[in-house]
Amino acid sequence: MPAASAHRVYLDYAATAPFDERLYPVLHDASWANANALYTEGREAATQLRDARARIARALGAHAPSEVIFTSGGSEADNMAIKGLAKPVAGAAHTHVIVSAIEHHAVLHAADALKSAGYKVDRLMPDGNGVIGPAALESLLATIEDAGDASCLVCIQAVNNELGTIQPITQLARIAHEHRALFVCDAVQALGKLPFDLEASGVDACAFSAHKIGAPKGIGALYLRRGTRIAPLIHGGGQEAGMRSGTSNVPGACAFAQAVEYAVGEREQTWSHVLALREHLLDAIARGSFAHELLVTVPDETAVVPHILSLHARGLEGETVVLRCDNAGFAISSGSACSTSSLDPSHVLGAIGLSRDDALGGIRLSFGRETSMEDIDRFIEVLPEVLR
Repeated sequence: MPAASAHRVYLDYAATAPFDERLYPVLHDASWANANALYTEGREAATQLRDARARIARALGAHAPSEVIFTSGGSEADNMAIKGLAKPVAGAAHTHVIVSAIEHHAVLHAADALKSAGYKVDRLMPDGNGVIGPAALESLLATIEDAGDASCLVCIQAVNNELGTIQPITQLARIAHEHRALFVCDAVQALGKLPFDLEASGVDACAFSAHKIGAPKGIGALYLRRGTRIAPLIHGGGQEAGMRSGTSNVPGACAFAQAVEYAVGEREQTWSHVLALREHLLDAIARGSFAHELLVTVPDETAVVPHILSLHARGLEGETVVLRCDNAGFAISSGSACSTSSLDPSHVLGAIGLSRDDALGGIRLSFGRETSMEDIDRFIEVLPEVLR
């Protein structure tokens, strides 16, 4: 194997972003007190929490701060939205929940959990490039209605966590509403990459996670459009206007708010930076000669965020490539790093039509603000040995 490097290069931002050190003062100054307490320290904590909520709402284009519900992260927000918004449709033989086949497991498993309550769960297939077409959603909704059934929820992510494909969320949400279904969006991978105007987007609920943009783990948010009624997932002290109980994570919320403002304000600059890195790497791969062919999973003409690059190695398992890269000093991923170890190939790569062998060779590189061109050059240098 390639010799281990003393200087590590991190290329797995889609799994989690390195902590943004600019947030240390925010965490230091945030209140440690319980925001529900009546004394001075509690009132200060409540003020900080209220301010963090307002800043996030403003940065993401929500109509009002009350539409932002703090959670422990993206997975909780996804579960809260799907399990809390699903409601049987009166007069329908069966009520359906529609999810795309390439969703994060937090969405797929939350939807599957509804089967025990009698819901039908439909997985909408993407095209070969990983895009969920509006026509495909329209067709599925119409087919369900023709059978005497109805749909209560449509759940489709904004950016795929393995491929980086961008979904036409506004169009999809409009189609869902035309069929009287609510629209839930997992936007965990889109935050800091795509511009956000939640009010104009038409989505009814949208999940976000702080650690994807350099803030601490353990804090996230669910955007819930005003007037949308949700059943709580967690019961207790009635925090978050009764929609999510549990002592408020004030330092996490404050850091999240600051990180959102950084991510939104630096979005275009970061996009240009990582696009240059991506193009440089793809050019080197195209010109390279390797013992095992390294292929780009999604063609250039597909709308993707440049921050996420899906590749697959012919004749090598992705885990082998990951371990060889690790030994050479590079942190990359084989598919999503958000699920536990599995011998099965990525469900995302399978859904877009890759063979089992090609899917088993899948790897994901993801870049961020701190990734340098020198990092990419060093990665290019070790590729021939990694792919031997």
